[in-house]
Amino acid sequence: LITPNEGLSAQHLEELRQSGIDGALLIEDRSGNGLFGPKVHVIEIHKLADEPSGDGVSISLAELGEHNLVFVDEGHKGGSSEAQTWKNRQKVVSKLGFLLEYSATFHQAVGSTSGGKREGLMAEYGKCILFDYSYRHFHGDGYGKDFRVLNLEKGREEHAQELLVGGLLVFYQQRQLFRSKQKEFQPYELESPLWVLLGSSGGKADTSTKAQIERADVAKVLAFLKHFLEDDKWAVKVIGKVLSGASGFTDGDTKRDLFIEHLDVLKPAKPKDLYKEIVNDVFHGCGGLEMWELIGCDGELGLRVPAPIGKTNPYFGVVNIGDVASFKKHIFEQL
Repeated sequence: LITPNEGLSAQHLEELRQSGIDGALLIEDRSGNGLFGPKVHVIEIHKLADEPSGDGVSISLAELGEHNLVFVDEGHKGGSSEAQTWKNRQKVVSKLGFLLEYSATFHQAVGSTSGGKREGLMAEYGKCILFDYSYRHFHGDGYGKDFRVLNLEKGREEHAQELLVGGLLVFYQQRQLFRSKQKEFQPYELESPLWVLLGSSGGKADTSTKAQIERADVAKVLAFLKHFLEDDKWAVKVIGKVLSGASGFTDGDTKRDLFIEHLDVLKPAKPKDLYKEIVNDVFHGCGGLEMWELIGCDGELGLRVPAPIGKTNPYFGVVNIGDVASFKKHIFEQL
């Protein structure tokens, strides 16, 4: 089992343990069998190398051999030079075995390329597709993620924080429903909802305009969180406006308030009480914002609220960004 980082390796090992499957880090345990049969070995992808390191922190491809069954998720990736390296190594360890790639977006990946690269992808995948079950098909059969798109008619940057309060309320309502409808939701094996804010990914030491814009956008989200956690009077006022259907944001299609139709559960709540619930349940407290670089998790920064001396609050969120050093510098300059 090949993972992108040590954090996910630990997560997979714990899930294997809970499932009664024997697993171990390959870098620490090379034995082939566990107590009840073959052992699942887990290793981070950057610890696979053409030549092993002398300090024992990497393993050569030759040690894994060529008789392997290799499963590749997000198989459409591999066009960049770095990704192509991993793709070539997948082929090496499955040379005398079997390599199975799967992706919902092979068609889009091939279509976005041109010239010789496109011809190469067509030649590679056009003759070896076992089953065409792309996103359009499995979503139509009920297996894909469902979604709702809200089209903001008009908005100004200075009102971005009020817009994010509306998004936070929709997220909190989902959390409330998840807790109160456990019995009804159990057959669907749902996990607790997440609030995800996506931007384009900037690589390490990326000085492009695109990466600079991303850093600025992420910084604006952190500025919103800091404001929400420090200024309860402002937050309560905005919550009240959103719950009353007067958020100031309208849908581009229906011309109705952007949020009110999606907050049926929270409408009866008093804004002040709702603010207290949110900061305690979602953020584990209020009063400020701390950002910590997570050791062993490349490109990740943990978010939490301050705690009394001698104590720490749990992280409530994580920033995943390629160029951490540049982002930290940007944050110190802007916030």
